[in-house]
Amino acid sequence: MKKLFLFISVILISYNFIYSLKLEFKNEVGRKYRFKNWNKQEIFRNGVFYRRIESLNKATIEITAVTNDYGFYQGKYYYYEKNPQINEPFQLKTIYESSFLKDKHGRMKVSPDILMPTLRSVPTFPPDDISPGFSWKAPGEEIHEGILVRENIIITPINVSYVYLGNEVIEGKEYAKILINYHLIDYPKNDPDIVSFTGFSHSIYYWDISNSSPAFYNEEYSFMFTIRNGETVLYRGTTEGKMDEVIDLIPEKKEELIAEISNKMDITTGKDVSISNVIDGIIVNLGNILFDFNKYNLKKEYEKKLDALAEVLRNYPSIDIIISGHTDNIGTEKYNQALSENRAKTVAEYLMKKGVAQSRISYIGFGSRFPVADNSTEEGRQKNRRVEVKLITKE
Repeated sequence: MKKLFLFISVILISYNFIYSLKLEFKNEVGRKYRFKNWNKQEIFRNGVFYRRIESLNKATIEITAVTNDYGFYQGKYYYYEKNPQINEPFQLKTIYESSFLKDKHGRMKVSPDILMPTLRSVPTFPPDDISPGFSWKAPGEEIHEGILVRENIIITPINVSYVYLGNEVIEGKEYAKILINYHLIDYPKNDPDIVSFTGFSHSIYYWDISNSSPAFYNEEYSFMFTIRNGETVLYRGTTEGKMDEVIDLIPEKKEELIAEISNKMDITTGKDVSISNVIDGIIVNLGNILFDFNKYNLKKEYEKKLDALAEVLRNYPSIDIIISGHTDNIGTEKYNQALSENRAKTVAEYLMKKGVAQSRISYIGFGSRFPVADNSTEEGRQKNRRVEVKLITKE
């Protein structure tokens, strides 16, 4: 189950100011936001502990049009997982396309075929000014995938309670602090596997007053599903999230970054490592130099290439990184998929070891699905065996 997206919370100084405040979303064409939330979750089946999940959700959403007080938001949501027992990079699991309408109060309209975001119309702000202690209620929706059949989507109406707790100054910036609570109970109609769905969410939500936008939040939640075969599945956990307004890297800065990487890594045109400028980022193609045939342990003699790349990446902390592994078409699909994932993960782990933040790095294996050359020749297969490091400079 994926929990998205209210919006970490390290409070340094707290002040409350007794005055009225109007909270509204600023729907302006061209505004672009990046959301990240970290979810630590425990799953229980029939009251017995089953497993832990640590997941990361990212989304980049842009307002592309405004009409009749509604902003039209478009973008992508990315879902990642990792083993919570190990300090390892997140693996990219799923990418969701998304689009929806949102008015200045936060009320949303979403097409039935859109899964993300899974929490809708939260928060919804009242039309009038509010002062500390003011409370209100507004409807929202929770969206969940089915338990046994993931394609089954459960849409549950919720009645959300809000309390404006006043403002807090954190690192010199003022935020409105809001308590958000909801409890739910639902008996999904015509669902093949769910009899009932109950639970709660308690959140502290911070609103950036100067920018009229969400800033960060922390949440505690618990949701219980009762299945028709008599089993129960309980999800409980905590979430921390934040939101930043995205500023894409301008072309001149992007060219400077490309030159810096090329110089540090000593990239020569036509050699094993190459770098390319693509519309939404920079791709460093490490080729197959890092690994022996059918292996995923780094060759010692090429670690210095990754050392140089890590040195540059540490200087650009706002840029996210996706590492992808690719193989030729020799061998089974299952084998190639595993090999590509392991090679991408090895590179991601090495960059983390060299000081690149875990929250910036994810990896994915594509097996042989995206060749760049002809797999019928040895030269082509060699080009297809590669690891690519993509720096996202335009979201």
